Amino acid sequence: MLRDAPRMITMSFRVDVRLLKLALYTDDGQWINLGFAYDPGRVDHNFVLPIPLELPDANYFVAEWSVVDEQQRFLQGNFKFSFGAGALPPSEIIEASYGSTENENLPDTGAYVQQNP
Repeated sequence: MLRDAPRMITMSFRVDVRLLKLALYTDDGQWINLGFAYDPGRVDHNFVLPIPLELPDANYFVAEWSVVDEQQRFLQGNFKFSFGAGALPPSEIIEASYGSTENENLPDTGAYVQQNP
């Protein structure tokens, strides 16, 4: 659940991949054109894609993605988000896990808000 409408979608992977698909839909299945185009020459582990328009009214949004890694393994998934004062909270909250020893560096997109305890 976001406070404001997002201006970009940021996706990070542990290994370099080719982003084959990024599609955004409203909760009722309306496709939102993000202008995404597959670039076969782009191999990366961080992708930052702008949302070029004002999002329509919806209870929530679904981003669907698919990638292929350098060993040609195909992965796909989705994530959901909502925003604004009347946004629906997530149906499940997953507690943070600290089991990974990987050092992950996310790109500075200006979307992260540091909160003081």
